[in-house]
Amino acid sequence: QFGNGLLGRLPVSHWQRIPLPRKYDRSFRNVLLVEFPHGGQTVRLLVTHVCHRDQRERRQQLDCVLGLFLALEEPAILMGDLNSKADDPALRRLLDAPGVVDALGAVVEEPPPGLVDWILVRGFRPVDGGTRDEGASDHPLVWTELEFRGPRETTPQPL
Repeated sequence: QFGNGLLGRLPVSHWQRIPLPRKYDRSFRNVLLVEFPHGGQTVRLLVTHVCHRDQRERRQQLDCVLGLFLALEEPAILMGDLNSKADDPALRRLLDAPGVVDALGAVVEEPPPGLVDWILVRGFRPVDGGTRDEGASDHPLVWTELEFRGPRETTPQPL
């Protein structure tokens, strides 16, 4: 009756729903892996919402999602409600990994306190971003504009 969804203007070449570990909580959580062509490259995108009621479950699901993100070939994007604040040790380890960028943190002086929704990227350069409270959720909307970076880049391709 609920899950992860993705709306976009670009054609999807592949998608897969990957169930997340569930042992303690009653919710069935997943991560959506989507691939789409853009700017002559294949972009890999993960969308998820990890558990928040049981910290053991949240840690297991977060470890699974972060490991999957690091295993993807660049360019890659991870976005979703990770139910993790900036001081979460697993999130800190990910952000310390080479090439991983907090897209919002790279373009705003100070993200809102207590933010648990993230856009993390590899193989992109954030050029703009922000948050807006649209009233449709208990969280503000998080957005970012990205450009490819790296050796294959010829001219910036906004995403």
